[in-house]
Amino acid sequence: MFQISYMILKYSNIEMHKVFSIYNIIKILIFITVAFYLFGNFVPYYDGADSFLYGITTIDLFEGSFGFTNDLLQSDGSWEFVPYQWSKTIYNSAIPIGDQGIYGFTSIFYFLGGHYGLFYLGPILTILFLIGTERVATNLFGRTVGLITLVLLATDFIILWIGIQLRNDNIFALFFVLGCYFLIKFLHEKSNKSILLCSIFFAAGSVIRINGIIAFPLEILLIIGYFAFHTYNKTRSDLRFTKIPILIKNIFQKIRKKDFIKKTTFVLIPWILFCNHLRVLPACFTTSFSPRSVIFRRFGTPDTKNEDYWNGEVLWATPTDITNLREKFIFNTKRKISNLGLEKSSAKILPSLSLLMTSRASIGFCAINLEEICTNQGFQNIIPNEKINVEFLYYTMQTQRIQNILNRYAYGSTFLEIPNKVVKKIKIYVPNMEEQKKIVQILSNIDDAIENDQNYSDILKEIKKGLMQDLLTGKKRVKLVN
Repeated sequence: MFQISYMILKYSNIEMHKVFSIYNIIKILIFITVAFYLFGNFVPYYDGADSFLYGITTIDLFEGSFGFTNDLLQSDGSWEFVPYQWSKTIYNSAIPIGDQGIYGFTSIFYFLGGHYGLFYLGPILTILFLIGTERVATNLFGRTVGLITLVLLATDFIILWIGIQLRNDNIFALFFVLGCYFLIKFLHEKSNKSILLCSIFFAAGSVIRINGIIAFPLEILLIIGYFAFHTYNKTRSDLRFTKIPILIKNIFQKIRKKDFIKKTTFVLIPWILFCNHLRVLPACFTTSFSPRSVIFRRFGTPDTKNEDYWNGEVLWATPTDITNLREKFIFNTKRKISNLGLEKSSAKILPSLSLLMTSRASIGFCAINLEEICTNQGFQNIIPNEKINVEFLYYTMQTQRIQNILNRYAYGSTFLEIPNKVVKKIKIYVPNMEEQKKIVQILSNIDDAIENDQNYSDILKEIKKGLMQDLLTGKKRVKLVN
């Protein structure tokens, strides 16, 4: 009898081992077949199928640029000149639509494999998605369900169609499936590790596609529901005849606060990192002309009938003084006022290295004063703080985008004028100070070349115009070498 039982058990183990091996062989064959299909039919990222241009954008990032513009977009600012699946910025340039996380994957693969890395990234992510979902289904429901899941996904046209392109759908789906798996595992095992991994995968999926953030409130609600349910089960005999508001109050009072805080912390940590990821800005940033970044100094004209107010030593600029300049610095003015005239008028002294910008009749002409100066009412005078180089600001205000804004919002019946409130709302690109100085040096060298070589001045002006568009909007970054 013992020998018969032993033979039956041995035969059963052999049969189970055979079945297990067959399952594995079938799965491996499916993976190999799908891999051959994906790698044999992938669409190069530059061939047009990459509608979100992840590959092209990745290469641009490596080359120090992000986005593009053209003359029509710069001059008109209309959406008609923005490519499909791109978005227009406040600088009249265009940037690709797409969540930031995918660029992390594409950048890593481009760094490791160059163009081949971008070619094969879509198929690789799809294979990882199939492996991940099969493993999750097998661990939760058994080998048969895992195999069925793999067969259904591997024969799904949409998954294969996405897989041959460079898109983020499959990797987002993988993170979401893994997050759901560890959430189920947490509810079953009550493990802190599981809830932490759950949040990590959900937050990682949200980095890939922002709509994954819907998982965050669901996690919070499930954690609260989990503790409330377990506390209620333990105390329901004591609370059977209690009114509902009192019942809820008692349930929350009996929740183990330490355990609740611990698990909530594990849930929040990945999401806090995700929120920090959203708010982190690159080395460059944009700023508006707020009192924190610049100071606007008032202007005025002394009484012209009082000779005591005039012919002094205080420089007093009018728009004509600026429009007649052939360089960016102003050293002298046609008229000067006395200290008494300065005291008796609304004019205020501007410290050296301020930016004088004409705002009436002739709009947008700029100059930098090397000595203390004051101006009449035809200016918007800007005193930059220590974070903004005044020459960088000078070149920025000369860009086509800023000039278009100034001309667009100027108004007046007798002569056009740009109001102070409009100038304060203008947003500009401001990199770190070292990069600002480097950009100023580049543009100043071109100015010198234009001044010294009139034969090629037109060509140099076009080069300068293009460089200003690239360097002063952040499209191209200057590499700093120690």
